[in-house]
Amino acid sequence: MNASLTVHQERNPVSPEPSEVKSDFAARLFKTVLILTGLLVVVLVIYDQHSGQAVKGLKERYNRFEKLRGDIIHFDEVLTTSARMAAVTGDSKWEKRYRAFELEMTGVLLQAVALSPEVYRQEMDRTHNGQIKLLEMENQAFDLVRAGRNKEAIDILFGDKYEAEKNLYAQAVEWLNVLLKQQIDAALAVVNSKEHLARMSLMSTLVLLLMSWLIIIRVTRRFQDALVATNSELRQRTRQLDELTHTLEEKV
Repeated sequence: MNASLTVHQERNPVSPEPSEVKSDFAARLFKTVLILTGLLVVVLVIYDQHSGQAVKGLKERYNRFEKLRGDIIHFDEVLTTSARMAAVTGDSKWEKRYRAFELEMTGVLLQAVALSPEVYRQEMDRTHNGQIKLLEMENQAFDLVRAGRNKEAIDILFGDKYEAEKNLYAQAVEWLNVLLKQQIDAALAVVNSKEHLARMSLMSTLVLLLMSWLIIIRVTRRFQDALVATNSELRQRTRQLDELTHTLEEKV
């Protein structure tokens, strides 16, 4: 009988229970989804930081240029006022003041060029030429003041030609600001487009992860149900075995 039992066991090797297979599948799926969720969180954090830094950098760049533009307009008015006061009063202190702010104006213009060389490469010539014309007229007026010809200096600095050059120069500076703003807006549009694409990808990934979590929950519930059924069957078999043992003992 023992030999027969051994042969029967060899012909029918023990196979894993369905509950064990489901448990293994659920564990693997859970680990996979957990890893994907962690990776997604890391990617989102990194992208959010990168996107935020890009937007912040563009805004800081524009704000910096706005300040420089304000300084250019301010220093231009200071130079004009100093030259005109020198022509009206004949006092040399106004020329000294003019020369000091002339250096500051040059420094501000160089900063603006460094801030956005691609824009200034196209438009700086017009601005520079306008500034050169104004400087030539103002220096001519200073020469006249030093020669005691204040009336001629006043005619230059308060004349229509000087005012026309100032208006052209102001328009050139404003046009540079418009070009830079367009450039920054275009860059922001690219960043926003990438952010929108990332959000769509995120939504798709979240849907997939949600479906995966639902599958895990479903498989887990099935495993729990199978485990409960198996335990119930084991208890039933145990009772039957106990009853059989008790019956055998009575017969003996």
